[in-house]
Amino acid sequence: MAVEPLTVGDPVGADILDRISRVLSEKHPDEVAVDIPVAQDPFDQPIVRGTSIFGALRAHLADYRLLAARELRFRSISSTEPVARTTKRQATLADLLCGSDPEEIDGTGARMLRPSALRLVSSQLTAGEVSDGMARTAISRERGAAEPNKLFRRGQLLGATIEVLLQIDLAILDAVLSEWGTAAVTTGPTAARQVIDDLSRALGAWKPFIGGQTCVGSGRCQIAGITLRWADPLPIQQLLSSSDTLGLLRSATRQPVPVGELQLSTRSQGERWSIDVPLKCVDPLLVSPVASSDGTHDNLATTLDIVPGSSWRGLFRARAEYILRSCGVAEVCESSVGTCGRCATCELFGWVPRPTDPAGRAGAQGLIRFSDSVVEGSPITLSHAPIDRFTGGAADAKFFKRKAWAPGAQLTMVVEQTPGRPPVPAWARALLSLVLRDIDAGLIGLGNSTTRGYGTLKVADHGVLPAIPAGWLGGVPRVEGAEVGQR
Repeated sequence: MAVEPLTVGDPVGADILDRISRVLSEKHPDEVAVDIPVAQDPFDQPIVRGTSIFGALRAHLADYRLLAARELRFRSISSTEPVARTTKRQATLADLLCGSDPEEIDGTGARMLRPSALRLVSSQLTAGEVSDGMARTAISRERGAAEPNKLFRRGQLLGATIEVLLQIDLAILDAVLSEWGTAAVTTGPTAARQVIDDLSRALGAWKPFIGGQTCVGSGRCQIAGITLRWADPLPIQQLLSSSDTLGLLRSATRQPVPVGELQLSTRSQGERWSIDVPLKCVDPLLVSPVASSDGTHDNLATTLDIVPGSSWRGLFRARAEYILRSCGVAEVCESSVGTCGRCATCELFGWVPRPTDPAGRAGAQGLIRFSDSVVEGSPITLSHAPIDRFTGGAADAKFFKRKAWAPGAQLTMVVEQTPGRPPVPAWARALLSLVLRDIDAGLIGLGNSTTRGYGTLKVADHGVLPAIPAGWLGGVPRVEGAEVGQR
């Protein structure tokens, strides 16, 4: 069950490259260059592809290290390093159940081709509403205004519920257990049952993130229920009475999901870092205003009732770049122009390759994610009239209104460690705390029209800002000789 909107788009079907080329060639800076709709099946129905779910599940099972497991060898490939390195680590439930990792190698250096015992048979979307999503853009660090040709939009699924059907091939599982032998886990029917029990417990603790934009308020899901069925072998009555494979698997005998301690594996219990800061509006708050009408004037724009996670990330990244440069860290890229993939802010917030980068640089997800913030308060409608530079009075036919959140409205900014990514280092935590202090001091605003009386926030009376450790600047990674921070 999706707690946040799911961004499950189809960029290939949307002809993204052709659209971007046309927008750039025809010089339409206000047109949406990237507009990715929700993925659909051949019957034009929205779908959540099984690969998205299985990838998230494999990442979760990788946290469950097998007890007394043998070491596996990998050819580690980094998007920032030209030469691959050979590394070793202990086997996990993901290695046992989900087949060999693409980078896993054997003793001779050849790629491993171990089959997957765990199969995702179907992922059926049982509920959900398709939304076009919000249009977003990048902000110029120099002008403080929107960058041209950077407007994009991605369709989303709201209130999605997905029924996932998983199957374990016992023959493949037994073969892998026999191949690994006692160096990994005990073999035999008992071992297979223990593996399945550990898988069931791992599924119960799973808090998946599905689809794209998971670092900016999308993709968070929760498990609504788990049913375990045994079908080895199926009775002849069920084989003859079932009309399809999915119905056959669903008709198998139901068993309660096991509870208790893990038997063959142990989970890495790393601390998940997060900050929750309650904020209140000092000025009216105008977030991604949408054109509307009040019946009298059509030139009315109304604020959203949430602050998107992408707005928080853009604000924090821009200010973090400014703070690092002010502290003497010149090796910081200007992300509104392009990301380098090597500097401190790229490590913290993530990055994407530039068109001029060599082939093979695939980008990386950030160490932190920002959730959407729900705004609670009362709306207020403000009237504006541009001034005629010649007469000094109100300009004709340019009256407009903005419906915003009134001062005193409250919201909570939530930033947390991205699941599956390394821990957030101390220097990064201190940098985020400094950005929060600049917000609290009114040095930077949130949303639209921050230069004309909107968007000033302050930490609420019961809020506490994280402490800043001494010497944090010394831990910031430096990039020697890098050409970053240039246009």
